[in-house]
Amino acid sequence: MDDADLLPDLTERGLVVMMCGLSGSGKSTYARALERRGYTRLSIDELVWEWIGHDAADLDPARCRRP
Repeated sequence: MDDADLLPDLTERGLVVMMCGLSGSGKSTYARALERRGYTRLSIDELVWEWIGHDAADLDPARCRRP
């Protein structure tokens, strides 16, 4: 069986594939493969990185405090 056989076909509108797993387990690789088959990929990581950057050491603690 080819890895592509494991990917759901995008035949049903509104189909959602959610993933969780350990770091390095292949979630992003699988998500990109789904994207190549027509899925829209959403990543909370990318949104957070855009907002605060990739390195938490660069984060200003004052930006995270509640008012």
